[in-house]
Amino acid sequence: MKYFDRNSNASRIPDDIRPLIRGFLSNTQIFDADQDNPPYITDGVKYTQRPQDRRATSKYTGDDQFVADIIELFDFKPLDFQVESWQLIRDLDADRRSSNNSRGAIFSAPTGFGKTEAFLGPLYQLLAEDQQDLAIVVYPSRALLQDQLGRILEHLYNLRTEHDTSLSVGVWTSNTPYTSSEVERKDAFFANQHGTRRFKLADCWCGDDETHSFTYQGGSSTYRLVCENNDAHSFSDREILLNRTDIKNQPGPDILLTTLESLELFSLKPNYNIIDRADTIVFDEVHLYTGLRGAHTANIAQNIEAITDHSLLWLGSSATVDDPQRFATDLFPVPSGRVESVAPPDSDFRTDHEDKEHYYFLKTSEEGPGVSSMAIQQLMLLGHSILNSETGERGKILSFIDSISQVNQKRAQLEDADRANELWRYHRTGSDYSNWDRVAKEMDCDFIESSLRFESVYSDAGFDAAATAESDLLLSTSFLEVGIDVGEITIVTQYRTPWDLSSFIQRAGRAARKEDTDSHIVVFLSDLTQDANMFYRADRFLGSEIRTPLKTDNHVIAWIHDQFEKFYETSTAVSKEWFSGSIDRKEEFLERFLCSELGYNQYYKFITEPAAVLRREFGIDVAESQLPALHGEEPVETVDQLLSELREDVTQPEISDLIDDQAGQAMQREDLARSLVSEIRTDFLEFCSQRQALIDEIEDSGVSTEEKVKSQLDALESTLKEIRTSVANLAETPPTEQIEALDDLIPDLYGITSDVERLRRVVGREYESVTLPELPTSVDQVVDRVDTASRAIKSEELDQTTTKRKQIYYLRQTLTQLDEYNSIEQNDKSLYFVKHLLRGAYYYDRFLKVDDRSLEGTVWYVPPNYFQDAGKYFTVFYGEDDESGDEQSIDKLVQTYAPYRSEYQQEAGHLQAYLPETIADDDGVRFSFEDVPGDRRDGMITPDSITLDDVEDLSGGRALNIVRYCPECFRILKEDRCLRHNDRAFGKIHSNPEVETRLEGRQEEATRGRATLADITGKVTLTGVSLEITPARPVGGKNEFIFTGEDRISQEITTGNRPLGFSLDTRGLIFDLSDFVSDIDEETKKRVRRYKSLNELSLNEVARHTAAHCFTQLVADIGGVNPSMLFYGIDHEAGEVYVFERSQGGQGIVDLVYEDLQTDPGTALNALTHICYNPQVINERLWASEDFVERIPEDPDEHTVREVIRDMDETPIFPDIVDLIVDEVLSSIDRARQLSSEEAISTETAYRIKQTVSNEQMAGNNEFPADEVRKMPHDIGDLDRVKSLFFSPDIDGCVENLHLAECISAHDQLESLSYVLLERLREMLIERVPSEDAASQMIEREILPGGEIDGTSVFFTL
Repeated sequence: MKYFDRNSNASRIPDDIRPLIRGFLSNTQIFDADQDNPPYITDGVKYTQRPQDRRATSKYTGDDQFVADIIELFDFKPLDFQVESWQLIRDLDADRRSSNNSRGAIFSAPTGFGKTEAFLGPLYQLLAEDQQDLAIVVYPSRALLQDQLGRILEHLYNLRTEHDTSLSVGVWTSNTPYTSSEVERKDAFFANQHGTRRFKLADCWCGDDETHSFTYQGGSSTYRLVCENNDAHSFSDREILLNRTDIKNQPGPDILLTTLESLELFSLKPNYNIIDRADTIVFDEVHLYTGLRGAHTANIAQNIEAITDHSLLWLGSSATVDDPQRFATDLFPVPSGRVESVAPPDSDFRTDHEDKEHYYFLKTSEEGPGVSSMAIQQLMLLGHSILNSETGERGKILSFIDSISQVNQKRAQLEDADRANELWRYHRTGSDYSNWDRVAKEMDCDFIESSLRFESVYSDAGFDAAATAESDLLLSTSFLEVGIDVGEITIVTQYRTPWDLSSFIQRAGRAARKEDTDSHIVVFLSDLTQDANMFYRADRFLGSEIRTPLKTDNHVIAWIHDQFEKFYETSTAVSKEWFSGSIDRKEEFLERFLCSELGYNQYYKFITEPAAVLRREFGIDVAESQLPALHGEEPVETVDQLLSELREDVTQPEISDLIDDQAGQAMQREDLARSLVSEIRTDFLEFCSQRQALIDEIEDSGVSTEEKVKSQLDALESTLKEIRTSVANLAETPPTEQIEALDDLIPDLYGITSDVERLRRVVGREYESVTLPELPTSVDQVVDRVDTASRAIKSEELDQTTTKRKQIYYLRQTLTQLDEYNSIEQNDKSLYFVKHLLRGAYYYDRFLKVDDRSLEGTVWYVPPNYFQDAGKYFTVFYGEDDESGDEQSIDKLVQTYAPYRSEYQQEAGHLQAYLPETIADDDGVRFSFEDVPGDRRDGMITPDSITLDDVEDLSGGRALNIVRYCPECFRILKEDRCLRHNDRAFGKIHSNPEVETRLEGRQEEATRGRATLADITGKVTLTGVSLEITPARPVGGKNEFIFTGEDRISQEITTGNRPLGFSLDTRGLIFDLSDFVSDIDEETKKRVRRYKSLNELSLNEVARHTAAHCFTQLVADIGGVNPSMLFYGIDHEAGEVYVFERSQGGQGIVDLVYEDLQTDPGTALNALTHICYNPQVINERLWASEDFVERIPEDPDEHTVREVIRDMDETPIFPDIVDLIVDEVLSSIDRARQLSSEEAISTETAYRIKQTVSNEQMAGNNEFPADEVRKMPHDIGDLDRVKSLFFSPDIDGCVENLHLAECISAHDQLESLSYVLLERLREMLIERVPSEDAASQMIEREILPGGEIDGTSVFFTL
């Protein structure tokens, strides 16, 4: 991988992409034609290219008639991979039928290698020959299902017209109607256009360059779908089944297309026999079924296998994964001996083409515009300059962004920049590569001289095929990650670091599927820790197969599916008895399921005897006859109304007057008291703010210079400041003490009132032209509210009030779920509605826990979309008006919903963020979480809920995330100035959470060497956030803001005595470091002290932090995930570091890593070397060497440089690391040439200057050695330029390879990490032996070597 910046020798950039890379580096942020010196937006580019995977088909010459028939249907030359797949499916199906044992297979191949035909072909044949009755194809999304439906319809048409074979297809998703009479009216299936109902799920295959829609023809009971262009392309309602009744009844379809969610729902539906007809179940894009989604999938498959009385053929179609057979064995309910895998052989790959994949990793400068601005500018460059080829073919850009919030923001920014302001017009002048026309011309493209067309595509926004087809740039989450056809994509971009390696590989494969085209994959990265880490180790994202972590026995997911199986068995049994007419089916189901199976007797009693429960819990006197069992909408609404009225009754009227009574949010006593007193503190601050505004008005009028006015103003302003400070300092004291302190300040308010009145009279009498503002809040109003709050806080009824409020909230949430459960008649036969019943049990359990009761056993929450999260949840309220909230996985507390992490909404300029109260004093700024409702124990608060604040993006449609904040307490302000500090500033705030972990328990499962795999209990606390603020200022009119260009402001906000946190039962790896720390020799210690003061951290602490970061990165790299999916920590006493997963029960990440450490040491060794070698530091060491500098000629080629490097002792043996070092050295040579040209000195002289700087840095000088450079016998005019070219920002701080976005150290990572110690750790973990000794070492160690290089076998000894 090559590195280029504006100092690089352009001749080193490959010819075919040189204009584009130079365009990236020359691109600037321009807002108007007269702007002077616009800032560059990209600091550096890492680039590599590799050949595209292209198919090598050949004519089939075998004599297998089964294969020949499939080829005749598809009418193409097959790949060997496809032929092998067809034969395997046929043979497995025959074995399945003869043995009545289920079989499994997975087909793993690169994008574009015909995986769909690999499984569809033989299934068509088996169905046509009546060897199978039904094949179910499961897709990861409805959009992909739609995309594949059109292909299948073409196949079925060809079977019917050319082979006299009629097969049918059905579609079952959440949108599928129940009866045929509903089909035409289903808006999800048909759209009205000029009086015609057009089919939305698929277009006809005959429309190559234009859309040919299928139209609905017929009545309510029968219909045909007919192509508007060719009426021969048509399908009857028996050939394409679009309603549930026809699908579930005989004869049903031959092929059923569905999603995972729908598969589970109709399979576990007792009165449906769909699954009993199925012979094959195919999971398309099965590599997406990893982690929690994969665990759910495995449990769904296990339940299906358990309820069917015949064998099934389980198939998976996958991108290239690391170990497909192991993955399929874990996923499918089939023993390993009955699972096969097929992948393309070498014969299927063309080697005679020149199609390339170009990868560009772009990083912003620390001083320049941020990554958001870079992405906007570079997307406009890409769209206008290289999207339209000279041949007239116009491609598309597919831009992946891992957050719906960011998709909305980037769409708004692009619309503003490219369409509203047409900023692209300012980039068409000049002779260099800042001129986008030049980039277009030299890339053999035509510049697009009009605004680009944008479209947002994600699950919530839906998939509009027509709008997508018309767009130039698609912004999407993972929604478009897999094979949905959206046109010819030539460019794929990724905004920030992706969540996992699998996603990145899959996304990159979306570009340039057509032969004779190149693809461009561009990644936009900031200079912040997580992105910078990806930039420096970008090659790791390109050299690996998709990883497939999977833990099918996650205890939470197993519990959920155990409840589902109990539902199925109970419903089936009850239905059979009901048919005899002897029981009330629904009542019997509830009693057996909730009481006999689950033990939820109290929940059952609430449902069947709500009057008794309300009487017992709340004293509500209502007769049973007036309040029957909660089996319908009316009784549920009645109970909800009673609870709503009760909530008003238990909340004292005076309290309601004081606080914004948020109906959805339950509080504890302490929380309610704090909310009351918080409102009173705000009253005081607003009282002061209004008087301060009056002072400001007088000062602005110019009369404040008069002595008699000035003295009064100064005294009043001083008093107001004292009161604000006193009020602000009360935030963490108990509510009773706060209210007493506020009461003591009342006389001061009366004094201020007198002073203000005196000032008013002076100004009014002597300066009649000055009009002073009215003051809405009087001291008497404040006094009344203080007295009311004081009575409420001291009242014994407050305990009862807060308890009842919380109980009422959870009961009303229970009712919401019961209302959904009751919304259909046959709810006892529908898993979809039984999930609501189970969610109701969760909320009823939380109702009981308010006063330390509970349902039997652990009750886990069953989320509506439970494929992404599992375990413990908390409620997030989206603004003060949100009454119901949304349950979110508890680990998001320290990630998505960490303080100041803003979520961009679809409406431009609208943000939401969690903004707890902050306190600023002499000790710094800290959060107060005392008003957060939750469980208070073990020194932390595990929240029941948090409320997000609405925040205005002051830049409006430009979506720059600019907010108004207080530069003292760092509150984000809704008012003009901070009420506490009478100050304000503007900027864009980026927040990184600071997390601390502790291992509280573990059950070891396996140990090998220094690594132990275990079930662990981890305690996670949010110890604060680190803010990076990019200063901004207003210009011109409303919403007009610009960034000032000043240095970023860094601010730590810590937590108080009681932080937010939670405990997690999950999977982890524990690493024993006792010998690593104890064996550090004196020479190593001496080298560490050269770079570290060790004043605040001991050397042993630095060693453990270094190891902890190393192992966290190692687990992430081997597992193919982002480090942010893991927690880590250090047990200093035990000499251990540990890494554990963020999800309750684990996703299989650490299990995969532990297995690979034993079975695939090559992968582990590759990851370790990329983490533990820093090519930039090695480069500095080489330049500090006299021998090296003497051997580098003034104009070397890459081969010469490589040979010199390989001869140096500093150079490691690993070829890929050598490649990175070579690139670093070449970059330094380019910079030396640049200095030589600018300063009119020889290249050799520039080399010597570089050597001087490197020598000083290697000796431990952390500052640029200006004096040493001045001493050299050369007159260098610009030392700042020398510094920018030659001074490395990092020698021992591990910036490039170890820094983490969520570091547990309270110190700067530059101080808590050491590259010297990392090298020491590396050498402890790697052992090199001569290859002739490898066999004996393998026997002795019982492990394979991780690699063999130049006669040396390398063992990874972890």
